[in-house]
Amino acid sequence: YSAVRFAVLAALCLWAELPHGLLPLGSLGRPMGQQVLHSAFIDPLLALLRDGRACWDEAAACSAELSLGSMLFNAAVFVMASVLMPLHQLITVVMLLANPHYRNGTTDEELAGHVNAKRRAIEAWADARETFVNEELWRQVYAKGEEIDSWADARAAFVDEELDPQKDPKGGLGSELTHLN
Repeated sequence: YSAVRFAVLAALCLWAELPHGLLPLGSLGRPMGQQVLHSAFIDPLLALLRDGRACWDEAAACSAELSLGSMLFNAAVFVMASVLMPLHQLITVVMLLANPHYRNGTTDEELAGHVNAKRRAIEAWADARETFVNEELWRQVYAKGEEIDSWADARAAFVDEELDPQKDPKGGLGSELTHLN
């Protein structure tokens, strides 16, 4: 479907002329078609390529309608669309030809198993790291002899002290916990 959509959009941009838009309703009333494609995208790109230094010094030398920033943005959008849309189509065709799971709309069970195993490993690592950091924080707070009733109090006490630049020349949080990384 995307190939048809891109082809229709390209055809409308290249051949359609709608100087008054589709309907006199909101943005549908703005000019559309080849004239807009050229005046807003292709002409600024060509002007930048032809007279780049002159455009940089004085944008009015290249376009009376657009600022230098608008010209650069429109040129970048046009170049990206011109390169990325065909690239997207090429990748889609290659995937359809080379990957039977993608072509048939089925699930690659082997790949799904690897992804789930990696997700579980990452979650286990994150849980272990969080537990270790929490235990290390409690140990440090307990070693300071402070009365702490909750995890939030412990973190607040530790963070307040660590963010004091007079006490920590490295700028705060992390100097005592660098071994945890």
